Amino acid sequence: MIKFRLAENLTLDYSDFRDEGLRVAIFARSGGKSSLAALFAEQALEQGLQTLVIEPLMEYNALKKLNDVVWVAKGGDLPLVTANPEPLR
Repeated sequence: MIKFRLAENLTLDYSDFRDEGLRVAIFARSGGKSSLAALFAEQALEQGLQTLVIEPLMEYNALKKLNDVVWVAKGGDLPLVTANPEPLR
């Protein structure tokens, strides 16, 4: 059973989202978003779930070092395309 423990009194049960998958987006002013996103990502990776983090900064470098993940950004494993991308063929 896959669960995400976000706080001492807050746990999400993945089985509630099994059919369509769990999608998480975190939007807020500065302060705390990266920590919460890293908590989700770490627990998802530990439990074998497919995980995508869109983050142009290198805040997830430690996560990359500990897991088999690809970092998309300027200077990352794959380039971050910001304007007029060519379609994949």
